[in-house]
Amino acid sequence: MLDVIDPNDPLSAPRRAQCGPLQPAVLIDLDPELEVFNPAAAAAQPGLAEALSALRAAGITIMWSSALQVEQAEKVAAALARTGLDPNKTDRLLLLKGPGDRKQARRLSAARNWCVIAMAGDRRGDFDEAFDYLKDPDTQIPADRLFGNGWFIAPAPMP
Repeated sequence: MLDVIDPNDPLSAPRRAQCGPLQPAVLIDLDPELEVFNPAAAAAQPGLAEALSALRAAGITIMWSSALQVEQAEKVAAALARTGLDPNKTDRLLLLKGPGDRKQARRLSAARNWCVIAMAGDRRGDFDEAFDYLKDPDTQIPADRLFGNGWFIAPAPMP
């Protein structure tokens, strides 16, 4: 099941959507803080490759999100392979398709084709852009209940 935030009312309580026959997936944001992922990153967080391998063995698709343009896909895939995070280059990449595209749109698009059962990022805006528009960034909104319950704040995979 997937918790969905209504894009028309991001401050309302998220609702739980049924995934039906969709393949389960975990989405991991590659971008550190407010920067864009650097494919030349040298190393992955310790233990992450093993955890991802266990998820794949359980039939869960791994999806990587970044604000990089789709033209950088091969460099991103090479970095994931080089660091052992996606050694066989089988994971999905959610990269921006052009000017005006947003990571939020890529996440919503992915949720139409996979059952996103968990997401990891290093800041609240990695989960929903509504967090980036709060006047007070420490304000709690109903979506905060998802942290630790499908949404997980974690260090960037390749700092």
